[in-house]
Amino acid sequence: MATPPSIPAYGLYGEALGFPDLCHVETITDRAAGHDWRISPHRHEDLHQILFIRQGQTQLEADGHHVSLPAPIAINMPRRVVHGFTFESGTIGHVFTIPTAEVADVIDGPSPLSLALARPGWTRPPEDFEYLFDTLSRTHGSTSLARVARLRGLSTQLFASLAEALAEAAPTAPDRSPRILQKFDGFVRARLDQALTVADIAAALAISTSHLNRLVKQATGLPVLRAIEAMRMREACRQLAYTRRPIAAIGAEVGYPDPSYFSRAFQRHLGITPRDYRNRLSG
Repeated sequence: MATPPSIPAYGLYGEALGFPDLCHVETITDRAAGHDWRISPHRHEDLHQILFIRQGQTQLEADGHHVSLPAPIAINMPRRVVHGFTFESGTIGHVFTIPTAEVADVIDGPSPLSLALARPGWTRPPEDFEYLFDTLSRTHGSTSLARVARLRGLSTQLFASLAEALAEAAPTAPDRSPRILQKFDGFVRARLDQALTVADIAAALAISTSHLNRLVKQATGLPVLRAIEAMRMREACRQLAYTRRPIAAIGAEVGYPDPSYFSRAFQRHLGITPRDYRNRLSG
């Protein structure tokens, strides 16, 4: 399904300056109450979300399909899926958000677990969801020395538990499109510092250039080369946020060996220079 260009692509519900933490956990009340309990349709280019609704009715829109979901419910929302929510006033639950790069070993690849998580879906919450979300929420707000390590382990448990529940609830034949897009992502990420052409990528994936263009445009709303540029910028944001490496070295690693050109390209995408971006996160 083609994505209309008017649908916004958000970092995290509108935050446009990248994702400076391993993951994010917040309540439905904190996120939606101030918006009259409605989150308008949008998509996340490089974030995967899991919702756990404990109480309250949820109206979900995903890629143009509408469904009413009674609580308790667990919702899987992969990257790039256009989605929106209308929650019953007073809904109780949590939203878990994580950059896909942080859980690539779980959600990317040919495993049954990855395939179960590749599509939007919902199911009755697994038995351990309440414990996992309560522990994630506490750990996310802590300053423990082991905070990141604990968050990473809990995140993996959360994905594994949801994948099993989704597979048991609705076993389906695999769709090739998510697999091809996963291969596209993996191929490009391994070559961010290289000049890539659409023809070279299509040949590596054993599909036609028109098929590749169609899949990438449907998933991201962007032509292939602009989607690659966006991937380069997201990786640059990660490096600027999580490391103290020189800005010029980061630019070269994501395909911009000229520091001045990298700075101009970065500012064109995010509205600020790489140095200002790093300083803002540090501040």
